[in-house]
Amino acid sequence: MASFSFEEVETLLHIARDATLADTFGDRLTAVTEYLSTLVPNTSLTVMVVGPDGPGHMICRNRERADLERYATEYMRHDPMVLRGPFGSNSVVTLSDFVGPSEFGQDPFTGEFLPRQGLRHVLGVSPSMPDRALLSIALHREAALGDFTPRERQLIRLAYPDLARAAFAALLQEKIARLAQTAAPGAAEGGIVFDERGDVLEADDGALGICVLLGGGQGRVPTDLFVAEVRQLAAAGVGASSERTIPLAGGGRAHLRLDVVTHPSGLRVVGALRVDRGVSPERVAAFAERHRLSPRERDVAALAAEGLGNRHIGYKLGISEVTVGVYLGKVYRKTGTTNRTELARALLETV
Repeated sequence: MASFSFEEVETLLHIARDATLADTFGDRLTAVTEYLSTLVPNTSLTVMVVGPDGPGHMICRNRERADLERYATEYMRHDPMVLRGPFGSNSVVTLSDFVGPSEFGQDPFTGEFLPRQGLRHVLGVSPSMPDRALLSIALHREAALGDFTPRERQLIRLAYPDLARAAFAALLQEKIARLAQTAAPGAAEGGIVFDERGDVLEADDGALGICVLLGGGQGRVPTDLFVAEVRQLAAAGVGASSERTIPLAGGGRAHLRLDVVTHPSGLRVVGALRVDRGVSPERVAAFAERHRLSPRERDVAALAAEGLGNRHIGYKLGISEVTVGVYLGKVYRKTGTTNRTELARALLETV
């Protein structure tokens, strides 16, 4: 591996830091790609998300946006790096890896598009994004300046994981924000995958809908609920697991199970999320009758079983938090339970 200067190492650290500072895709990627021109000078740069419905989220540096749009609509399907390269992988490649001097100019991309832009050399990488999309990061250079060197390729290889992480997190955040706009996310279960640091790598719509609920409908992933536990489990190694229940602000509970598994790129922590939205009024009524609960004790028992804390129960019923504690103590004594988990299980087992 090449040895890097202090300035290059410092720039890589800046990229890693700034990858998490902004919320939107444009702000994050604009910030971190500014450093790439320092690492690899004399270049232009384009960033584009390519999804099942086509390209979007375009960023250009030292290029006209219209050029990137023209590439996406007319020339991308002719690009040898897309057709013959590992597009959709984590490999950092150059155009010269797939098109030799004798082949250059024999296709619309190298024969029409690049010459019009005054370009000859391209370095790119295309990691995966949410919803089966890909992030296309490409640096371009004129022929007179020479091809990208092994050192420059190594620098981009070190920098791109943070760019990919920045883009993935921003796109995931956008998706969650869209889900949060719905009145009541209906997902009851879903899966989510973390790396060893606690960053989200994958999440299905069900898991994202539950994240909306856990975040109070604010359209953000409540990472503080996951990160410490994920890191602790990852440190324990393959086979480690944990389970817990998280009360939802609007009532009900989210159940989270985490398991550490192996992956070619390192350990992964796989999470299974499930929402229990409470029990039916008929079941609550039968439970209250069986245990001779008063109407107020019944109401407190039902809300406590849904995972609400004493303060939230008091707010919903118009009584003080202390009074809720008194009623809850009576419920525990009458039902033979000692905590919310046991109470919920007893209520759910009522027939």
